[in-house]
Amino acid sequence: MSCTKALRCRADLGDAVLPIVVTGGSGDATWAVDGLLVRAAPIEAYLKDALVDLGVPQTVRCGSAIRSVAPGTRIECTLERGGKAFAVIAGDGSFSTEIDLDPAAAAARSSEPNQPLVGSGSPGTAAGDDD
Repeated sequence: MSCTKALRCRADLGDAVLPIVVTGGSGDATWAVDGLLVRAAPIEAYLKDALVDLGVPQTVRCGSAIRSVAPGTRIECTLERGGKAFAVIAGDGSFSTEIDLDPAAAAARSSEPNQPLVGSGSPGTAAGDDD
């Protein structure tokens, strides 16, 4: 039986850090990025075109030029006029987007809820409902 232990490293690219997994032994080591590599430029270009189509052209910034993410990760992008856009990355590298032009709505969408969205009511009833 042969067992290998994976070595986890981080590659510092300046504006991004990529997690790297190194496996194998002496002379046959291999490495791979741990996650999906996502570039910001295609997402920014897509969102910029969508904003033009909506009649509200503006710049879009999605952070680091390249990053490693797990499938299902939501990337937050800032819009020039205070709104935000979000891209959810699928396992095949494709993405879906949401655009919030209103800065207040964008801020609310950006923050995690600080209270549970579902209460402790019985199944099929709203929490706190009285008969």
